[in-house]
Amino acid sequence: LTLTLPGCQQLCGQRAWYWDIGPRLSTWLIPILLLLGNIELSPLGKRRFMALIHLLGDPMDSMWSLLHKIDAWDHCYVLAKGHSGFSNDRRRVIATVFAGFEEIYGPSITSVECFDSIATRSGVGQEEKFREWRRTALELADSRTDEFLRSRLAILLYFYQVIAGFVKEVGGGNTSPPGGRIGTAMFISWLVTAVLLSNAIGGFTSRRTCFDILSRFNERTNNRFRMPPSYFESQSWSGAIYTFRPWKTRYITGETGRVRTALLLLLAVLPIWAGMTGGFIIIWYTLPNGFNCRHFWLIGIFVTWHLSAVLTW
Repeated sequence: LTLTLPGCQQLCGQRAWYWDIGPRLSTWLIPILLLLGNIELSPLGKRRFMALIHLLGDPMDSMWSLLHKIDAWDHCYVLAKGHSGFSNDRRRVIATVFAGFEEIYGPSITSVECFDSIATRSGVGQEEKFREWRRTALELADSRTDEFLRSRLAILLYFYQVIAGFVKEVGGGNTSPPGGRIGTAMFISWLVTAVLLSNAIGGFTSRRTCFDILSRFNERTNNRFRMPPSYFESQSWSGAIYTFRPWKTRYITGETGRVRTALLLLLAVLPIWAGMTGGFIIIWYTLPNGFNCRHFWLIGIFVTWHLSAVLTW
């Protein structure tokens, strides 16, 4: 049985847009746009939305950078624990202030001596000056945004749409086989991890917030530690943007650990690989079964992401 082009046109009509374009968009595009809208971005003015373009074009580097930011906070707490004689509460205060300075100085911090100098000059061991440490830590913590609950609603909607595409009782049936659409949604499922990571880190309400808080801290503690005058001009590639940290193979202690770097890199690429695997399998079992033209753009984008990470890391 052979179906000719005129016969196909007679049965299906002339070439036209999909008549069910609304359900196609609502199945995967709208939930993904909601996920993108819930990613926590650094306060960089109008340039902050360029971080979204970088995230979509180089997700491995962005995820690696987010993990490196969390790892930097862990290093700050480890350094705070190095100050013996303090309670756990005081160590958390010291670590919070250290994390604030890491936000400002970013890649210019090359050794532990930088934090030791801050602690010594700011009188971390003096009770009177430590009140300023506590006040600064509270200001830094209170100034960070917390939109984790809102992001969870977007993630729930994303998973609901994926389930609705397969379960008729949930989605009410489909106008056409949803495999290609759901495969696309699964391919970009790493956005869920990016949303969770970015909202776990949070961000400051203004690009000047952290700078102003630490400037007041230096004045109150008579600390002559100079704040970088070019901080605002360099925010796009300094510690203030969490999805782009070119120095992520180096840590705030000035050391480069291959095992730690490999672990962070593995955790960064796992969500992308998982999304590729899920999308590939779903499209494979969608008519026409097997390898088809839909796989080409999945593989093309997947390879491009790897090349981008290799060229820009």
